Amino acid sequence: GTRKEEILMGPEELNIVWKLRRVLHALDSQQALELLLEKMKGTKSNVEFLMQVQKTTVGPSAEDQVK
Repeated sequence: GTRKEEILMGPEELNIVWKLRRVLHALDSQQALELLLEKMKGTKSNVEFLMQVQKTTVGPSAEDQVK
């Protein structure tokens, strides 16, 4: 199917998801999966997860700040 994220999410949520994808893409598969699982285990909801992602990806070099 086609991605229609801009319809499903608000602009702020969409930006966070895009940042997350950029960070994960910069890592190798194993690192990306471990990072994603670690962040998911540390949150209780999607909103909390996205807020955590937003806090850890702000700045010029997002992939350096996630760890």
